[in-house]
Amino acid sequence: MSLHEQYHGIPKEDRPRPKIQDCIPRRLYRIDCRNLSYGVYNGMQGFIGIRMKFGHEYLFTEFHWDQGPPLGTVHTIIDTGIDLPEHIELKECIYPTPGTFTTYLPLMEWMATQVDAARE
Repeated sequence: MSLHEQYHGIPKEDRPRPKIQDCIPRRLYRIDCRNLSYGVYNGMQGFIGIRMKFGHEYLFTEFHWDQGPPLGTVHTIIDTGIDLPEHIELKECIYPTPGTFTTYLPLMEWMATQVDAARE
């Protein structure tokens, strides 16, 4: 069941939403926002997750509601209790050559595995 379905009819301000200072860096959270359903808290007011756009998946950051409009889009936040392993860097992309970038695959692969397990 999606968070949208679980909390349908409940105003966003009444849904579970820990304050930014209560979020644990490198922890995977189930979230409700514009583009993500899961994200790893980056310790800097954002959650990095897998976004799909125009048929492509890539890592993307959405920001905690406490950030305020228009950037604060993460409303509902549920702690999965799953932490990102220390050997995986918490970043969206790498820059193999000047002027180019690619999604940071170790994080993306780890997230895909964890999200699939959390959905079961």
